[in-house]
Amino acid sequence: MLNKIEQVMDGKVGNYLVPFFWVHEGKTEFLAERVRKVYQSGCRALCVESRPHEDFCGEKWWEDIRIILEEAKRYDMKVWILDDKHFPTGYANGRLKKEGRVHRRWFLREHHVDVYGPMREASILVPQLQEEEEILTVSVYKRADCGNRLGELVGDLSENICGNFLYWDIPDGFYRIFFVIRTRQGSRQGEENYISSISKESVQELIKAVYEPHYMHFSEYFGNVLQGFFSDEPGYYTRHLGVWGYDQGDYYHTVGQPGLALPWENTIIPMLKADIETTQLNHVVSRLPELWYPSEFSAVLRLAYMNTVTKLWEECFSMQIGGWCRDHHVQYIGHVIEDMDAHQRIGTGAGHYFRALKGQDMSGIDIVLHQ
Repeated sequence: MLNKIEQVMDGKVGNYLVPFFWVHEGKTEFLAERVRKVYQSGCRALCVESRPHEDFCGEKWWEDIRIILEEAKRYDMKVWILDDKHFPTGYANGRLKKEGRVHRRWFLREHHVDVYGPMREASILVPQLQEEEEILTVSVYKRADCGNRLGELVGDLSENICGNFLYWDIPDGFYRIFFVIRTRQGSRQGEENYISSISKESVQELIKAVYEPHYMHFSEYFGNVLQGFFSDEPGYYTRHLGVWGYDQGDYYHTVGQPGLALPWENTIIPMLKADIETTQLNHVVSRLPELWYPSEFSAVLRLAYMNTVTKLWEECFSMQIGGWCRDHHVQYIGHVIEDMDAHQRIGTGAGHYFRALKGQDMSGIDIVLHQ
């Protein structure tokens, strides 16, 4: 990006218009003519819109893309390609649905029960777990004097589970027992088989599904006619799950909202511990409920969590894809949703605008409709 600014300052301007070029299977007899129309309009580049094409990364797709690349080469034009079959980027052309379900997104959800003591040999029903779910911690807090605010952390009762019940001699007082659960349930409807942008292995599924096949078919165009790939609005896209709280809408999902699923990978735990050690906040795993409910230390934990998941996004998604592109002599561009500060949240956004786009060679924003 700095290079382009320097070129403009030196008066060496080039083409900066890259219109989306829609391609539908079965409507490709005029592809070469349409490329010429783009050239005649004054644009010297185009970005192939992959999503309407029914055979994305299939034989008809490769045939159509070759026509576009050949015609662009004839007119010394540049070509970019959107990097997925469905919106937003992360579907990996259905690869996880077909063969790699182990790399789907993980989330955290919580279930809690309020109890009052003293009560000896109390039995509390453990929440029913869905497929692949597991309990990470059973954390007990004293209830504070107002609302949902949490008081002192009493401890972790995970070892008190036997079968479908948690057994505990409840001391005198009012307590809240949290079951923090790792789950696949957290994606929006239709996005259950999307990759996790905070897992290197999961992001590699997108690279294997889209990026590598394009190199295999068109390596001779990489770095000349074919300039690179465009990611369109990847995000965490978390979902409100539970009976707790209420759904504040995709644009406003953030930590501190009861009932909201939170992005998760087990690599987060050691990173959280390292981040929080300097604050003398102990028992990090047992304190996970404070990601949803306020306490004396919740601000520290939430800051560390957001710091961790956005660093993972930068490393696993943005830098990994950008690195692959540069290794193959092309560029990585695109944008995340930034409307209404969504870029700093975990709904439609990626939590941190600059970390989300760190690996890109050129980043943009969406200015459409009434924005």
